[in-house]
Amino acid sequence: MLQQLLHILIVSIICFIWGLPAFIYLTKNEKENFWLSKGMGIGVFLFFTGFITLSFFSSWVVLFLPLRFEYLLIATFLLTLYCVTQFSAFKKKISILIKTKSRFKFPAILFLISTILLFIVLGTLKPVNIDTQLYHLQIIKWTNEYGAIPGVANLYPRLGLGSGLFNLISLFHIPIFENQNFSYLNTTLTIWFLIWLINKWNYYKNKSNNPFSLFFFLLLLYFLFDWQLFRDTANSTSYDFIVTSLSIIALTYIFETILNKDKLHFSLYLIIISLSIIPFKLSGIFILIPLILYLIQYRSIKVWIYSALTGILILTPLLIKNYINTGYPLFPSTFSITHPDWMLPASMAEQFQEYVLNANKFYNQNIGFILNYKKTAFNWIPFWWMGILIQHKILLLLSILSFSLFLFTPIKNINAKKNKLFILSLWLMMTGWFITAPDPRFAYGFLLILAFLPISLLVYKFISPDKIYHIGFLLLTPILLYYTYKKSEPILKENKYFLSVINNDLPPYHTSNLNGANFYIPEKINENWNNRCFFIPLPCICESNPYLTQRGSSIKSGYRMNPITDSNFIYNYNY
Repeated sequence: MLQQLLHILIVSIICFIWGLPAFIYLTKNEKENFWLSKGMGIGVFLFFTGFITLSFFSSWVVLFLPLRFEYLLIATFLLTLYCVTQFSAFKKKISILIKTKSRFKFPAILFLISTILLFIVLGTLKPVNIDTQLYHLQIIKWTNEYGAIPGVANLYPRLGLGSGLFNLISLFHIPIFENQNFSYLNTTLTIWFLIWLINKWNYYKNKSNNPFSLFFFLLLLYFLFDWQLFRDTANSTSYDFIVTSLSIIALTYIFETILNKDKLHFSLYLIIISLSIIPFKLSGIFILIPLILYLIQYRSIKVWIYSALTGILILTPLLIKNYINTGYPLFPSTFSITHPDWMLPASMAEQFQEYVLNANKFYNQNIGFILNYKKTAFNWIPFWWMGILIQHKILLLLSILSFSLFLFTPIKNINAKKNKLFILSLWLMMTGWFITAPDPRFAYGFLLILAFLPISLLVYKFISPDKIYHIGFLLLTPILLYYTYKKSEPILKENKYFLSVINNDLPPYHTSNLNGANFYIPEKINENWNNRCFFIPLPCICESNPYLTQRGSSIKSGYRMNPITDSNFIYNYNY
């Protein structure tokens, strides 16, 4: 547990340092002060900015080098030297922000401390997320030891589903820690996003019952209620949460400028945050819809040029890495112009893409059903509706209801045209999500806003802020503490876990020689239905593949497949 806390501090401090250059820029640009002055908080701003900055640089570095902690320390030291030379440029602003009183009351402080304690406990436990066991840890291991490897997806197609989050987990992997569960980055992320939420809530609560105070309070409640958000994230390497958190930060900024009647100005920081979502997960591409509608309001060609250049810089390494790892720049899409020898065979790539799309539509169905059911344009919807959880059904119904309330109920002091344009963008995002990959965890970033923002605007005047919020926090705190106590049982039973974290499992494995190269195949453990590689040595494959071959004499040369002559192999392969 103390190891996890130390790791959280290290991650936070390094992100702060990497966020300082952007802080220097914003303190010199008065038009961008919105990010610092309206509930963001200097610590939150530095963390998320540093997080994004590190993700950007690592996305380029991984194309040439492995991502290791010692490299990060050297780069951070050099950046610190630069920031010291620029200290006079921002010390006055830091002093003003630090002296600004947030006026947090005791119930909110107690709630915040209790929730952070819960996240640290969850981050100390052994991760239970299936994807963490199945392929996340292997991608992290490849990234940490070798960087981008040609055709690594031939070992297992899911290894082509990379994310900028795995780059950062690799960078922050501290080798001197013997016990590792690799949840340290997400645990830190949940803590800082919690602080962002409660900062925003507190800022607007102190502004005479602003509707945003109710909105952020409802977000807090839902993030704690739905297991797939705070609790799963704090205990896993999942890359869904970073997409959700950055989407909410970007989208609420756009609406805050509408609600607060701030003079519209071009925010390069908003462009950077929004475009940075896509390399974390390709499903985040729908953020381009509100971003384009935001940019349409500007007639300056410079705005579009700056935005386009920013997009090229941020998205290019994603396309290159996908191409190196899979042979397809937009994997799991099978679109490709060239056909390198390491390309995942088109027939397998198409089968994998079909599996990914169908798995998100025939939600919570078994793999046999997903692969064999004849999908049409709409016949999957009843299965999807039955498969999603009750909280997701409520969220979707609230989104639909809120949309009608928002459009047909007059709300004072809001620009109706900009309002409707904003809501339209969210509905276009929801439409794109629904027809492609309608897993609810991919849509939290806009569904939560559609569900809670219009309702907050309509009912906030009937809420007594201090009473309802502080009573809510006082009621939630003992529930959180009890939940934390129950989750702490493995730690309480083994005193050593007060100091360290609980390792991921390491299944037994055997060596298989395929076409002159050695591969490691894990055995099934914990009564799992399939083989999972966890963090066993490289190269790991989940099942024997007679067509798999190494491209050269070393692992770094990558992998390819010989022509597949058996169609049954493609159909029966465990994707």
